[in-house]
Amino acid sequence: MKILRYYDDIFQAQADCQYLVSQGVPAEVFNENTGLVIPITYANPTMRPYIGVGDEFYDRAAELIEPEPVPQSVCPGCGSGEITLGFPARDKKTSRIMRAVMLPIMILSSHIGNIRRVWHCRACGKEFRT
Repeated sequence: MKILRYYDDIFQAQADCQYLVSQGVPAEVFNENTGLVIPITYANPTMRPYIGVGDEFYDRAAELIEPEPVPQSVCPGCGSGEITLGFPARDKKTSRIMRAVMLPIMILSSHIGNIRRVWHCRACGKEFRT
């Protein structure tokens, strides 16, 4: 089985999966309830809902639904490969405060929707989204 695409929205994942099935491509949505139980998991790309298809059907599925682009591996500002995924913050103090405040809220709240991924460059300090 191959992963066709990760999604930020479970409804879009289910709609695309149903479209693939209607076109004769066996597909299934995985991790569909993870974000409902632990909302912060959407910040981790591998814990988001995704569509899986059989190896022999991957090419056909990729024609029907465009696979997700490869995540950015270098900073668009300086070209450094030293990037990390995290909360948006301008400095270390703000980042610590955001983690202290937001983490319990995310864990204890119900599904809060799309948590945007923010990448940080350790070399130049630039923040960018994927």
